[in-house]
Amino acid sequence: MKSLHMFIEKHKLSKEAQKDLMRIWEQSFSSDLTIQEANLSSRSDATIISTPKPEEGQTLPFQSSLLAPSDSIPNAEQTVRLSTNTRTIDMYERMGLLGKGGMGLVIRVFDKQLKRSLALKLLNPKLTKDNASCVRFIEEAQICAQLQHPNIVPVYSMGTQGEQLYFTMREVEGFHLGTVIAELHESIVDEKWQKTKGGWSFRQSIEILIQVSKTIAFAHSKGVIHRDLKPSNIMLGEFGEVLVIDWGVAKIIGDNKDQNIKTSRSEQRIFDTLSGEISGTPSYMSPEQANGTIHRQGPWTDIYSLGCILYEILSGTPPYVGKTAKAVIQRILS
Repeated sequence: MKSLHMFIEKHKLSKEAQKDLMRIWEQSFSSDLTIQEANLSSRSDATIISTPKPEEGQTLPFQSSLLAPSDSIPNAEQTVRLSTNTRTIDMYERMGLLGKGGMGLVIRVFDKQLKRSLALKLLNPKLTKDNASCVRFIEEAQICAQLQHPNIVPVYSMGTQGEQLYFTMREVEGFHLGTVIAELHESIVDEKWQKTKGGWSFRQSIEILIQVSKTIAFAHSKGVIHRDLKPSNIMLGEFGEVLVIDWGVAKIIGDNKDQNIKTSRSEQRIFDTLSGEISGTPSYMSPEQANGTIHRQGPWTDIYSLGCILYEILSGTPPYVGKTAKAVIQRILS
């Protein structure tokens, strides 16, 4: 209850909003639920979220993303509830940076209780005040945790420390498919495929893509599309396993009642995006992604990206390239 009063004081809610929030707390919140973020802007029209324009090859998470009008949200001051446990970031010993991007960074940590190394993903501190980004970060963790499949990296836990959101997952040691593709084309002799120095063959690259296709088919059967398939998001583990990673712009499709995967965002219908959002990586985007027609995106969107990856395996480059992300998108749409 103390955290609730702190939240009310911090955001200076109206008396009416305070009553509504108290009623929701008493009726719905259990002891293991805390208010993490809230949409506090009373608005009758859409709010635009913009992000820096990325370079070719980078992911565009929420370029020109439009939040749903307030009439599609139960309350103008909609809270996002995140179930947490007693684990905090302090329970993990930091061991080094594994990677970083616009949405956050991934670090190697040591779990002091279970005595094992893990990968811990942190939301970019600059985005902790952005409700939509927080909701999407939580949704990524919830999707990966529920998509239990040998070719999808498992998520172990999710939590907060202060305003910092994080989740932990298996650490994957290996390299991505892009490395294999580059080595294959460097090894071509007299226009014939040869094995690479690492022992990879053209046939193996196709077998990898088949495994990825089966993994994505599984996700589709659960009502999830990835929307950012590319060679760098296909990891090859130290035991030969193929892993589809980075579900940060994944989207749940279909009627919520029929969905196999449930997330806080899909169940509460908060921060639904409208036409105008461009998510993914330009060189592997489908036309419906490139022009931001959200309602036309579906399983075929991922299938198009798989076709782009196959094109790159065969030719050495994606089907559409350019100096900037904008240039690539214009080529896709032309």
